[in-house]
Amino acid sequence: MIIRENVIEVEGYDGIDMLEIDGEKCKPEELIFFDLEHYVYKKPKCIGVFGACIYNNIDKKLYVTQYMIENKGEVVDILVLAKKYFIKMKEMRKKSIVTFSGNNDYTVINYLFKKYNINFNIEGEFKSIDIQKEYEKNKKTSIGLKNLEKIFEIFREGEVISGSNLAKTFHKVLKDDGSIWISGTYHCIHQITYILLAMGYYIINEVTWFKPNAAPNLGCRCLTASHETLIWAKKNKKAKHTFNYDIAKEINGGKQMRSVWEITTTPKSEKLNGAHPTQKPLKLMERIIRISTNPGDTVLDPFCGSSSTGVAANKLNRKYIGIDISEEFLEISKSRIEEINEGQLELTLDFINIISIDNTNEKILIKMEEDMTRKEAKPYYEIH
Repeated sequence: MIIRENVIEVEGYDGIDMLEIDGEKCKPEELIFFDLEHYVYKKPKCIGVFGACIYNNIDKKLYVTQYMIENKGEVVDILVLAKKYFIKMKEMRKKSIVTFSGNNDYTVINYLFKKYNINFNIEGEFKSIDIQKEYEKNKKTSIGLKNLEKIFEIFREGEVISGSNLAKTFHKVLKDDGSIWISGTYHCIHQITYILLAMGYYIINEVTWFKPNAAPNLGCRCLTASHETLIWAKKNKKAKHTFNYDIAKEINGGKQMRSVWEITTTPKSEKLNGAHPTQKPLKLMERIIRISTNPGDTVLDPFCGSSSTGVAANKLNRKYIGIDISEEFLEISKSRIEEINEGQLELTLDFINIISIDNTNEKILIKMEEDMTRKEAKPYYEIH
């Protein structure tokens, strides 16, 4: 566990602009400014952070406390420290807990206390103040977290890893013993590898997909690009990922499979339902799925396009979740997957427009099996 305590000198406050709730002024020296983070994708990399800040009106300073845990085995330890912190705050006559965007953190910490049998009723000791809700009530307008930060000139410290929004998405949903495949050209693959390594991921293999029929180089100013790089990775070196060695050997004619794969680009026969500009050939996706998953496993493709991944997953008896921003490509996905099932499987496109990944509206394609009766599903959780 990492414990940080900082002291920041600030100016005094003006009582004229003090927040008032139910006719009572909320003095800063009576408040605890509180935040929970479930994942942090910059150093130090943590799975949970307890953060709190209080203001001392005598010395005009902010006292910041952070508890950070790097593995699930420290959950109880951080909750015990949180309880001690809140007890100390009560002794200092703090009255309310302020959360910056929604009261979710206040609810979550109370839930965790109960779940792990930590005897402390935060709801009975402190009042909850949602500062975003109060701002919207006062200004009579809705406002997002990032815009609220701009208004109050709040800047987040530390260098956040570029591309961390993507990292957040797959890291949360990837099982501890799962693995991830990422394909890319030289334009982006090295940045992605850097992000993975910075997050503590372990690179299982780097595979070169050689395209013997790659498009010619019309500019004649550089070498003809005829390969893509595939990164196969897992959450950490000790994670027990799936590798079907015998299947890989069988695919390779009885010899150990090497890391250079010669596979032609997507044939026209796989584009009859419509084409995607970066559509992957089924032979490539089937190989990946066969060697790194087992029948019944769930395969998630967060940028599914026309769902070559989904077609391969269905053919190989894997469950599949596909996400894409384009309704056009999701319709192609739907028709391709229904076609390989010869009408025995009816797919429902469940467009959930409120999935927001850093202001990007994504839409999700959910495979609705016969045993599923619900028509709506939340992304990432228990979708079969």
